[in-house]
Amino acid sequence: MIDILIHGGNRKQRSLIKRAINHSIDMIMPSLRTLRLEVELKEMIDYGSVQQKSGYNTLYMELNKKQNFDQLLETTMHEMVHVKQSITRDWTTYYTKCFWKGVDYTDTYYSQQPWERQAFRMQGKLVKSYNKKFKSK
Repeated sequence: MIDILIHGGNRKQRSLIKRAINHSIDMIMPSLRTLRLEVELKEMIDYGSVQQKSGYNTLYMELNKKQNFDQLLETTMHEMVHVKQSITRDWTTYYTKCFWKGVDYTDTYYSQQPWERQAFRMQGKLVKSYNKKFKSK
């Protein structure tokens, strides 16, 4: 069962995020059957983040509600790539250590972290496919 809980922000933001999450699941995780994703829209310094929680395929996403709609869509897609990386266990954390496919990248600069590089590459493709599907309606 896919369970998405979104709170905070306004109705339009929540609607955009729900549609973006479902679209990204269809695009990059079409065989996914189990996910519990809690999303919180709030004021924050960063654009967004994803954290693994206890429980099978249970994650928590934070999104900065002060972003405009285009930024919010892009950030949501970026964070959904991290959701996929967490579910497939390509990207894992253990205490203060960060691993990509079993290799420790803890001391790697943000721009060189393989999970971030992949998320930045994929976010544009996801936004483009989302806009093609929903902006034409």
